[in-house]
Amino acid sequence: MALLLGGTAAAVVGLALLDAGRPAATATPEAGAAPTPLPSVPAPTPFSTRPPALSSPSSTETVPPTSTAAANQPVDAPAPEPTPPRYARVFNTNGLGVNLRKEPGPQGQPLLAVAEATVLRVLGPEETVQARVWRLCEHEARGVQGWVPAEYLQPSDQGPTPGRP
Repeated sequence: MALLLGGTAAAVVGLALLDAGRPAATATPEAGAAPTPLPSVPAPTPFSTRPPALSSPSSTETVPPTSTAAANQPVDAPAPEPTPPRYARVFNTNGLGVNLRKEPGPQGQPLLAVAEATVLRVLGPEETVQARVWRLCEHEARGVQGWVPAEYLQPSDQGPTPGRP
């Protein structure tokens, strides 16, 4: 039985190969027969880059008015709270104190000698001169501003003691 199936399969393959080499048969229309029309395909439309037009509201639709004045008003933001003054106590000088200087750096002219434990008001940002950080400070009792090396300042929660020079 296997031989019969194998022979049948070989015959089918052989016929398929022979048929593949022949030209395809074309149907010839009968005399007087009308040709069959092909289905029509609509022509492609060009692509539009414009957005579709918005339709205007009809006379029966009610469009609520919008107020741009209210939308453009700035929102009142709370006023920023003033930053409380920062203070620093002179320390780590072995009792020698520091000089408030006109410019940051050891070359700056000394303006006022300040004793150790004196509290100064810190005014501005730091500046680095010759690899040393300097802070702009004020001796509030004397009204003198000057630069002090940051290594001699310790942050303090309290301001200067009244009556202390």
